[in-house]
Amino acid sequence: MSEPRPLLPFAAPVIEPAGTGQSFPPLVRRPTSARQGTRLTPQFGILREAFHAQRAHVGVAAGSPTAELVAVFDLAGTVTDFVKACRRVEGFEFLADLADEEVEGDDDFYVEKRGQRTDDRVPQTLYLVMTNAQAVNQLTSLFTSWQADPSVSFPRGLGPLKQVFALLRSIRRWGPEDRVRET
Repeated sequence: MSEPRPLLPFAAPVIEPAGTGQSFPPLVRRPTSARQGTRLTPQFGILREAFHAQRAHVGVAAGSPTAELVAVFDLAGTVTDFVKACRRVEGFEFLADLADEEVEGDDDFYVEKRGQRTDDRVPQTLYLVMTNAQAVNQLTSLFTSWQADPSVSFPRGLGPLKQVFALLRSIRRWGPEDRVRET
């Protein structure tokens, strides 16, 4: 028997009339692949270690060979084919995307108009994915390849992950801050 999965509170869906809002998304400037590597490599390491520790805990408690946990991809913006790319990574199960409130820009992600940095807020999307240690290892390997060469070719269907890596603000396990986000 596997461990119970964490509760995931979702907000009620919102339907907006057509033609409202911007006709195109704001131009979000993002850091280089080298900067992303500096920022995110430790987060990938923490996530990988958390999965290995959870797998060891579940293995001792329940004899389960793989521990499944929810990973949160916090992006500055959205990625069109994220769900399709998730289906291509063995061990990933897409759960939801949450268009979160916009956040203040920072030195890594900010909105630019007419070549000038603005004080506009940066759109944020959280993607929730049920995953296991094997999938996290594959994701880490793809990230390392992308960091070394952003023009690297990924296997068919995984191309959207390059955009995910470029827009990734953080990657982490589902935690208490996520449980109370919608309350």
